[in-house]
Amino acid sequence: MSTVPVPASAAEALEMLESAMEFLADADAADMPAEALADCLRGLERADAIEAAARGRFLEAFDAKDGHLADGRRNSRTWLVHCLRVTRGQAGEHKAIQALAREHQPLLAGLREQAVTTSVALQLARWTGSIPAEFREQAEEILVAVARAGADLRALAQICAEIRYRTAPPDPHDDNDKHLDRGLSLGTTFDGAGVIHGDLTPECAAMVQAVLDALVALRDQTCQFPGGCDQPAAGCEPHHVIHRRDGGRTSLANLKDYCWWHHHVVLHELGWTLTVRPDGTSQVQSPTGKIIAVTARRRAPGDRPRSCGRYNHEARMRSTAGRIRSRASARLTPDISRES
Repeated sequence: MSTVPVPASAAEALEMLESAMEFLADADAADMPAEALADCLRGLERADAIEAAARGRFLEAFDAKDGHLADGRRNSRTWLVHCLRVTRGQAGEHKAIQALAREHQPLLAGLREQAVTTSVALQLARWTGSIPAEFREQAEEILVAVARAGADLRALAQICAEIRYRTAPPDPHDDNDKHLDRGLSLGTTFDGAGVIHGDLTPECAAMVQAVLDALVALRDQTCQFPGGCDQPAAGCEPHHVIHRRDGGRTSLANLKDYCWWHHHVVLHELGWTLTVRPDGTSQVQSPTGKIIAVTARRRAPGDRPRSCGRYNHEARMRSTAGRIRSRASARLTPDISRES
């Protein structure tokens, strides 16, 4: 049984929270053993998840009461920027957490129970957004339960893709769709590479996009900004190397994961130019001409893919794509609790 005193009010709880964080901030980390530091870091991550759940609920209630109007602000996003003095990017993340309280209650509960971290919860919300509304809550409950049991992001991505596949509605066949010629073709080369061409329904296109997003996350692992960025894939978004307005395709080869800052601010708002060459090298150039370059080793023919321990990322991606492709001809019922 916990011996920590229970606060009598929200104000008292915040006072205790600030006091506890000040204690940790002033602790002599240099004199602490690595094991104790690891425990502190794990505890801070757990606290961050609970804090995110509280922030989401508070922001949702704040919006419902139009609290921003008391300070003359147009909405809660501008209130966060000007009254709490956070950046627009941070305000955007706070609003994404608020969306969990409004549209993804199982994920918010997972944060409160420390089953998922904040970044994983936000990534799962992006993935489950394409699941039909009538199945989304149950799907998120499954994902949280699997995460609580120890599943990592790669496993969650596979499970989410499977749920999307099982719950996707069939193509429409009413009078409004008779003029559409739906189809999908796969062309392969001698070495096994392939190109898919298709005329898809919006739901099927969304599922293909979700699978691409998951594969990009599995491949890149972190933000791919040249010069280095440690933001994990769970907090990143796919960016078109060649923009769609310039004819760039939505394909695995033309997508790279970037964090919110490098994607929306550096590349889109500040106008840095990204170049990725066939040999694996990439660079970004600022509008003033500053260049940041990075060189990626290109695997020579015959080299075996490198793996981390027993896990082989490329083999796993091929296996995932193979399973999805092999089931394309089967129609499964939208019961996401059904055994595979």
